[in-house]
Parts: sequence; C-alpha cells; structure tokens
Amino acid sequence: MAVLLLAYIATWIGGAISGNDDLKQKAQQAYREAERRNKEKVDEARQEAGRIGGGVDYLLPLHDGGPIVREWCWPLLPGVLVRHWESSIGPQGGGGGSSLELYYLFGSTKFYSFGGWRH
Repeated sequence: MAVLLLAYIATWIGGAISGNDDLKQKAQQAYREAERRNKEKVDEARQEAGRIGGGVDYLLPLHDGGPIVREWCWPLLPGVLVRHWESSIGPQGGGGGSSLELYYLFGSTKFYSFGGWRH
C-alpha cells in the first residue's frame, strides 16, 4: 500500500512540475513571438510614415510582465494524470483545455483530450 501511495504522490508532484514547466516555456515563446511581430509592425510603420496610408494596422495587446499561466492536475492512477491548463499572452491571445496524460520520469505524453479553446 505504501508503494502505491508513493507512486501516486510521485505522479502528482512530478507531473505537475514537468507539465507546468512545459506550459510556461510554450507561453513565454508565444509571448516573445507576439512581441517580435508587434515590433516588426511598428518598424514597418516608421518606414512608411512619409507615405500615404502609412501606419500600424494592428498590434496584439499583451499582458504587462509576460504571459499568465494556470494549470492543475490530479493523479487518476500511478502514471496517469488529469490535467487542466489555461494560458494567456494578452486579452486576445490565449487558450486552454483538459486532457489525460501519461507521466513518466522524463516527461509526459497527452493521450486523450477533452477539448480545448484558443483565441
């Protein structure tokens, strides 16, 4: 019984840490990409400032200080997690969803998705 309890705890803690780290990395990458695109649009607008119709068409609004990430997970069985996540780089850029994941010592793999959203 103690081994089973330890397996659940290891799944929960290890899966939460690895899943959260992965989600944060992806959110940071999306945030940096949006910053880069916004900068390119501003630079293009500066180059076209003297031309007719020059200006910034649309900049993606971003959260001050970086992306917002929330997630939780719960072990169903040793090595199997239910995970829910939400990530937002700005008011108009984010996503979330729920899934079943197989957790192993070096990471996790999603094997079933309950659906998700993205805007």
